[in-house]
Amino acid sequence: MKAVSIPALVMAGITFYLGFHYLLLYVKRRDHREYLTFALTCLFMSLYDVLCAGLYQATSVREGLPWERLQIATLGVGSLSFLWFISDYASYRRRNVLNALSMVTLPAAAFQRELIATFLGEAEKGLADLESAVVNRDGLRVKQHAHRIKGSSANAGAQRLQEIASEIEEIGDRGDFGSVQEKLVEFKAGFEKVRRDLEQYAKRLESLGPDVGQGPH
Repeated sequence: MKAVSIPALVMAGITFYLGFHYLLLYVKRRDHREYLTFALTCLFMSLYDVLCAGLYQATSVREGLPWERLQIATLGVGSLSFLWFISDYASYRRRNVLNALSMVTLPAAAFQRELIATFLGEAEKGLADLESAVVNRDGLRVKQHAHRIKGSSANAGAQRLQEIASEIEEIGDRGDFGSVQEKLVEFKAGFEKVRRDLEQYAKRLESLGPDVGQGPH
């Protein structure tokens, strides 16, 4: 297990305990429905944390996509549970709570589409800048651009691209531009595969609705 997954699992355990505790309170005091909705919110939060830990274990974008889909679904249902809790806690119930749910879930999908577009755009620009730095035999710029690409690849869950960028960063610092060129070929091939996977996933997000990703005007 990767170390980065441990904090997520710890949080999952804490929120699960809290949710289970309030579920037991609700069993004893059925007149307090806010105990139930708060418990459900905590349990969904716990599930989301577990899914985060699973995503952190993914070694490629393809492996990470199922975890992200489950995260979106859990976020949507958990948001509904949270809205019900707020309604119960404030003793104020609205008939359009399901409409409020759509206001939460659709932006979540739109946000992921934005992240995909941002990553692809930054990676393309970073790759062009990196190639320019290699042509000019500028080791410092090679290191800087490779470091930037490494960070954006990590954010997108593209672990192999992150590893290659890290290798380029180290090689560029030594001024071995021939080896950098070889790694660039490998990076480009990996990036094209990641691009296809992400573009397919973005199309699936579009199927959630025509207004997804449009954002407020």
